[in-house]
Amino acid sequence: MRRIGVAVPAHNEQDLLPACLGGLIVAAIATPVPVEIVVVLDACTDETGLVVRSAARTAAVLAAAGRARPPRVRSISVTGRNVGLARAAGLREILAGWPDDLAGTWLATTDADSVVPPGWLTWQCALAARGADAVVGEIKVVDWSEHSPDLPGVFARHYHRRPGHPHVHGANLGVTALAYQRAGGYPPLAVAEDHGLVDALVATGHRVLRTRGPRVVTSARRDARAAGGFGDTLRTLVP
Repeated sequence: MRRIGVAVPAHNEQDLLPACLGGLIVAAIATPVPVEIVVVLDACTDETGLVVRSAARTAAVLAAAGRARPPRVRSISVTGRNVGLARAAGLREILAGWPDDLAGTWLATTDADSVVPPGWLTWQCALAARGADAVVGEIKVVDWSEHSPDLPGVFARHYHRRPGHPHVHGANLGVTALAYQRAGGYPPLAVAEDHGLVDALVATGHRVLRTRGPRVVTSARRDARAAGGFGDTLRTLVP
């Protein structure tokens, strides 16, 4: 891949977004190609936008210290309160700046309440170099403090109840720009937009590779942002 774009939807995420962007900046600096990170401010009424501007300054400082290319970190604003629309808007913004090299562009998405590991982008691109059109990874939770002590074990059994890796998470997903465009992009869904994209990729004959590593750390907060999303799933496991 010759360039990488990452889209992060965010609705009032001033508290958790700093860790998310910190992880993305480290992952971006580890790659040998230009990286652009676009945070999509979706009807935000807090200081999420200020967090993005602070992260942009941090990226430049870290890159200078490591003599590496800093990622470009910026934001755009939407008002739909719809994660599918937000992810699509972020990736569309990235592609608008790189219109002539879809085959050499890798697109990734994560969530504002999630933290990617340092090798996340290099791992995805390595799999793309071996023929994957899209990479679907897993998530993990490290902080269960808001929940019953029984939930970690229940979740582990639920998450691994079937052989293989059947999960789809927008927090850990990457795709070539060419495959993304051919599949129609993220659908405008308030939940399961990630499943919609992967289903479309499969239906259009693209190679979707499911991998168990590296996992993205995600939040188990009780105030879930999307009805029917990950937070709601946790509530159904242990009320």
